[in-house]
Amino acid sequence: MRRMPMLAAVVLSVLAVQQTARACSVCRCGDQSFFINNARQLTGGRLLIAVEHLHTRKSAAVLHGHDDGGHGLAKLSGSGSGQHEEVGREAQTQHTVQLSFKYGLSDRLMLLATAPYVFNRIAADAGVETANGLGDPEVMAIARLLDFGGGAWRLQGAAGGRLPLGAANLEEGAGVRRDQHLQPGSGAWAGIFGVQLLQASGRVPLFLSVSYQTNGSNEQKFAYGNVFRFNAAAQTALTGSFDLIAEVNGRVADYDTFGAEADANSGGTAVYFSPGLRLRFGVASVRSQVQIPLVESLHGEQNEKINLRTGLVWEL
Repeated sequence: MRRMPMLAAVVLSVLAVQQTARACSVCRCGDQSFFINNARQLTGGRLLIAVEHLHTRKSAAVLHGHDDGGHGLAKLSGSGSGQHEEVGREAQTQHTVQLSFKYGLSDRLMLLATAPYVFNRIAADAGVETANGLGDPEVMAIARLLDFGGGAWRLQGAAGGRLPLGAANLEEGAGVRRDQHLQPGSGAWAGIFGVQLLQASGRVPLFLSVSYQTNGSNEQKFAYGNVFRFNAAAQTALTGSFDLIAEVNGRVADYDTFGAEADANSGGTAVYFSPGLRLRFGVASVRSQVQIPLVESLHGEQNEKINLRTGLVWEL
C-alpha cells in the first residue's frame, strides 16, 4: 500500500510541471466518455455536466511549392504538379475549453454532446499568428448492446459525428483567410463510430474502446485525415476520495489533404501513456491527466509533446 501514495506523488509532480501538448481536435487521443465518468451507464433522466481544459502543442516542418508564389500550398506535397521544399519549422499550440453533457435517455441509451472554445497559436520564422473562436461540437449516442460474464462485462456501441458549426473562415485584416490550422472549426462534417468494452466489477475496473472517424472536406477542399483510435484504461482507489487512473491511448491517422495534395507532415501513428488522478467530493469530481508519447511513427517531420487535460464533473 505504500506504493500507492508514491505513485500519486509522481503523477501530481508531472501534472504540476507539464505545460505542453498537441494541436487540432482531430488529433486528440482518448475517449471522452471514459474521461467524464469511466463510461458508466447513466439511468434514465440522469445528467452529467463537465467543464475541461486541454492544452496541446506540436511542431512540424513547413513546405512551400515552387509554383504557388509562397501563398497557396504551404506545408503540402503529394500528387499535385508543383514541387515542394522545406523552408522552416512551425510550432502549433492549442488551448481548448470544453463543455460536455452526458444524459441518460433510458437504462440502455445515453447521449454525449461536447461544445469547445478554441485558442490557436502558430509560431514560425515569419512571426506568430493567433486565432480563437467556437470549435466544432460533437454529438454521440452510446447504447448498451450486451452484458456477459455473469454481468461483469458490458459491450456498448457508439455512433455520432462532428458538426461544422465552429468558426472555420476567420480572416486577416486584408480579407485573406487565415491558415487552416489556425481555424477553430474544421468547416466539415465527420462521422464517428466505435465500440466500448467495460469490466466494472473488482478492485480495478477496466475499459477498452476502439473508434473510427471519417472526415469530410470543407469549402476550401481541405480535409483532415480519417482517424482510428484505440484506448485501454484502468482505475483503482487510493486513500480517501482519490482514484489513480492509467490509460494507453492510440491514434492512427491518414494524411490531411487539400484537393489532390497531401500534407506530407500530417498523420501517422502515435501512442500515449496517460496517468492521472481523480478527486471525488459529493456529486462532483476533479480529474487531471497527462498524455506522454510512447510511440511516434508519424509522417514527415512532426514532433509530439506531452498533453495536459483537466476537468470538473457534476452529476445531477
